Amino acid sequence: MSRRNKIKDETVKKKTNQKRKPETIKIEGYKKQLKSGVFDVEDNLKIAEDGTTAIIDCKITTASDELDVYDRFDINAERTLSSAFTQYLVHSALIIPMKYDLELDVHVHKNFEPKNEVMFTKAVKREFAFDIKNNIINMRSGKRKSLIMIMLSVVFFITYFWASHLEIWFLPDILQVLCWVFLWETVSSLIWDTPELRQKRYNNLRLYNAKIVFIRTKRNI
Repeated sequence: MSRRNKIKDETVKKKTNQKRKPETIKIEGYKKQLKSGVFDVEDNLKIAEDGTTAIIDCKITTASDELDVYDRFDINAERTLSSAFTQYLVHSALIIPMKYDLELDVHVHKNFEPKNEVMFTKAVKREFAFDIKNNIINMRSGKRKSLIMIMLSVVFFITYFWASHLEIWFLPDILQVLCWVFLWETVSSLIWDTPELRQKRYNNLRLYNAKIVFIRTKRNI
């Protein structure tokens, strides 16, 4: 391309950009950025030497950390994880692709006792066992709800044809609306809610099966 043609193309492009709205140019720039590899999380993951396990780091190096890890309202010997710590683990696991197993590297102080290791391990297992059970209950409840919705939509659909022969002019319209509402609720539950619950269940199962490694450190992190 000659210099004259290059200058001509740049001039045309500049004039075109001047005619376009600033927000349109911004949005196109955002789209290009989103398609780039800037947000590839795999480049920022901590992967174990085997290449199949992603590591999530956490710490219990001070007395304050222990208070933050466990629910402060729980007085049982079998401790419960705090909601903040649980959310940290869940969020960390969500951004890790499903092809990786998980490992929790727990950095603890040098005097961290073996009984505390057992307590922490049990707390993690209990937390995600409960969450998995809750996911299963919600999925079963959603399936029952979908079945009921389908049955009701069929009933309203049949009743609609029956009511269309009556002289009550508004009844068919009401039945038709009800039929579509219940049918949409069924489709929405099956397409959106069920896959989301299934994803949560798999993620909780990964955390339940995660290998827990305690790493002793001489200083607070």
